[in-house]
Amino acid sequence: MTVISGSARLFFRYALCAQAVINVVAQSQVIYVNRSASGPQTNGQSWSTAYRSVQAALADAAAGDEIRVAAGTYFGTIQLKEGVALYGGFAGTETNRTQRDWNVHRTILDGQRSNNVAVVPATSTLATRLDGFSIQNGAADYGAGIYCAGGSPVLANNTIVRNNSTGIVGGSGILADTALDLAWQTPLSFFTSVAERLLETKGLRIGNIPIYPTNGYSADVHRLLQIAANLYDATTNRGASYPFYPTVFRPVFTNDAGNIRICGFVEAENADFMTNRWLDLGLDEDRAALSDDFVRSNANVFGQAIVVGAKKGLPNFNEVSLETDVLVARRLQAAKPSPQSPAVTYQQSYELTISNSFGVEAWNSYTQAFPRPLELRVTNHFQARLVSSNQSPPVVLASFDTVLGSSTNLDSTNLWNAMELRVPLSGQVTLVPDSALFYSPPYLRPLTSSNISYDATPGFPVPQLTVLVAQRLQYILVDQSSGRVLDLVNLDGLVTGMDVDRFLAGSTNAPDSGSRAGMFWLTNRDTSTSMTWGITNQIYVASEDVLSNGEWNDYTLTPIAGSQKEKAIDGFRKFLGLPPLFDPADTNPPPGLVMQVPFTPARRLSQALWWQANDPLVHYHFADLFDPVFTDTNNVLVLLPRQSPPTSNLGFLNHRYRPWGGSAGTEPNASSFDRAIKDRLIRQSDDWDFPSETTANLNWLDRVHRGTPWQTIYFGSSVEPVQNWTRWSGNAATHPTNDWQLIQLFLNRSLGLDPASVSGASPLLVNNTIAANSGSANGAIYIAPGSTPALVNNIVAFNSNGVFKQGAETVIARTNCVFANGPFDYYGLSAGVGDIAADPEFVSPASGNFDLLATSLCIDAGDDSVFSAAWLLDEPARRQGAQVEIGAYELSPSSPGVITDVFGDSSGGPFEFKLMAFTGRRFAIETSANLVDWVSVTTNSTADGFFSFSDPAAAGSNERFYRARLVP
Repeated sequence: MTVISGSARLFFRYALCAQAVINVVAQSQVIYVNRSASGPQTNGQSWSTAYRSVQAALADAAAGDEIRVAAGTYFGTIQLKEGVALYGGFAGTETNRTQRDWNVHRTILDGQRSNNVAVVPATSTLATRLDGFSIQNGAADYGAGIYCAGGSPVLANNTIVRNNSTGIVGGSGILADTALDLAWQTPLSFFTSVAERLLETKGLRIGNIPIYPTNGYSADVHRLLQIAANLYDATTNRGASYPFYPTVFRPVFTNDAGNIRICGFVEAENADFMTNRWLDLGLDEDRAALSDDFVRSNANVFGQAIVVGAKKGLPNFNEVSLETDVLVARRLQAAKPSPQSPAVTYQQSYELTISNSFGVEAWNSYTQAFPRPLELRVTNHFQARLVSSNQSPPVVLASFDTVLGSSTNLDSTNLWNAMELRVPLSGQVTLVPDSALFYSPPYLRPLTSSNISYDATPGFPVPQLTVLVAQRLQYILVDQSSGRVLDLVNLDGLVTGMDVDRFLAGSTNAPDSGSRAGMFWLTNRDTSTSMTWGITNQIYVASEDVLSNGEWNDYTLTPIAGSQKEKAIDGFRKFLGLPPLFDPADTNPPPGLVMQVPFTPARRLSQALWWQANDPLVHYHFADLFDPVFTDTNNVLVLLPRQSPPTSNLGFLNHRYRPWGGSAGTEPNASSFDRAIKDRLIRQSDDWDFPSETTANLNWLDRVHRGTPWQTIYFGSSVEPVQNWTRWSGNAATHPTNDWQLIQLFLNRSLGLDPASVSGASPLLVNNTIAANSGSANGAIYIAPGSTPALVNNIVAFNSNGVFKQGAETVIARTNCVFANGPFDYYGLSAGVGDIAADPEFVSPASGNFDLLATSLCIDAGDDSVFSAAWLLDEPARRQGAQVEIGAYELSPSSPGVITDVFGDSSGGPFEFKLMAFTGRRFAIETSANLVDWVSVTTNSTADGFFSFSDPAAAGSNERFYRARLVP
């Protein structure tokens, strides 16, 4: 009795609160919505000028307003407003709210299986109301039907059905969330606290991340630190105006007996630290320098990522590219001891030209120019080597080292425009100018037109050459007005190579125009001569008419014209002592005892490598830019000697840029619409909706970028195969399911956030029907830790899960019908007083009719105290029987239930039908076999508790339904 008395007092307080609101907003307006309104005006002031959409009415509404919505289906998500009450169930002619009937005039909010149907703000009070709607076809990771971010709205008389939440949190029908009002913290204390909790999941501490000799700073470790920074930047906007600058954290190092570790982080409030000493951990003296306290706190390490928070509107580093061009030709010289000698010997000369091109690209990926002056600094440490493995140990034949830098000021005369790609640094180096390759020093000898020399090394060795290139890049973008760092990339390990001899004879990514180009570079040996097959093919082509003029010119270093090919072949044949093919009359051999073989095959190898951002916000760690689809072993094009390499991609949209829907103008791929690897409908950078408030809840967390391409914190339950994820992100360890533990830390308040206050949602869930909702986890109703909703007079039935409560808070739950909800009806709380654990007896859930049968135990079974508490309004119209029903449906003369209690025989004699509570009213009785097509049985029968009529069985009908319709 004490509990009941306490509840009654609580209800009374709510009633007083509701009355106070009414008194204050006496001047509030009623706004009308009717999707079928045909008037020329749509100002919402009357039914004839009603808005066509609920969203338009909400945009026009203010606290204290009431929105009345006529029957019909309204699509899309609605965002409720604090103090605004929405009522459904109107025909579109009513003059008073009590005249509505949501059971007859169905007002449907349909999410089109694409988002939450209704979202309730965290600031909502009892004056915020959603009443008398059918809420269906929501599809979201959580709260698909209604997501209640916090506050204490009233959700009453709603039929919430067929919504689907596939995420790990659930709440397919309703999710009652908790809002944490975060305490003010310094950026560093926030970052350190949260990062510590996240790193613990990897067995690491923020003060003990090894980087040498074992590097534990992997892509997944960086992602966790990135999330910590992104979470902080989701609590505030720093700077005077948009675009706001991000928070930047740089590491501090320590040397523990030769083991180099990150021992903490400091906030970089400006770009001055870039002038500190730069260390290469591959050098003994640089590692030793980290034993000094000043150095370790003020040093930068090449390649060590800096943590930069995610903010919208900022230009970003986008790509670093490298192109290597190798041109190889092989000349042969034939020699004989005397003019008549049939013995001919050969010497070879490999000729090389190798050049490299590189560039750095940045992109303003937003549709607005950046409005403030910027400074963009780029430095590239470039090293290239040509290594020969013909010697033991291998010998470096050529090397090139350079450091190139640029500084670009972008001021009012040089703004960074919308969607503009910039290339602040590019360069080209020649690693090997035209040179002949020898197998004894000097290995590379300059070539001139008058100086062609041949290598005398016996055995026709095949050159074993590798081109190695390493780049070390620093990129920083500074807001000149504040001195703040907006973007910073510190990359090392941009190392690549080309195995020249392998690709000379290997397959190609883009075939040569002729199919026989590779036969001159075969390395198998002719056992009778010790020559390679490539050389014997070269000699054969030079002495026989087997190539067309076009093929000859395609494959050779120097093209010919007119009859030069015929003359060259005949001349070589005569040198070999063979008869000419084209001019039999000319049998004079060329003078001299040596002759260059007239056919000199050449081949061009072109390698284009890029390290590209897929999502412009994800580019800080080397793994963020690595595309496993393109590697050193499959990105070399083998071209004809005068074919041009492909045009550089610098200044154009990245190959890897693949937001939701894919990159414009490219072929669709399997990942274009994959919700397991990217956020739905984020088609460009402008579409992000990053939070910037200290009120944190699931929806706040869900909008924080997770540090992998095009994805916020992952609430989904689908598991992307690791192989597919690795192809997408470049690293299996950043798999989105790793966020599940993070979400649980957040729900359990163990993420390191420091809440100043906790405000759990306390919605009043009164007389709703919540049925046939599906999800992978955690209930048709999910109650987050800290939330304290009241559940009274609801039907929760036939959902994939029932009512799930997480947390220790007390929840009011009584007089509900909770039945057949998958593995549990209640989890985390017990059944309430007055609950019914029985079938609510819907008319036909399969066909979407969730009205109650006349025999349902939910009829006249509700708790009427919801009226005195002002939770449920319009008592005379709402309660038609002795007590209010449980659920949204109210059995009434205007919407009587389908009759199923049949008394009598099956021989065609009279049946007796029970119609409850409406004695003395006149009804028409109709029958149906499919609940769609109805046929009249009687047109005017008076109910007197029981009444009788005959309805002979119809042939071929296995099941009959009956309903009673009120006769005016």
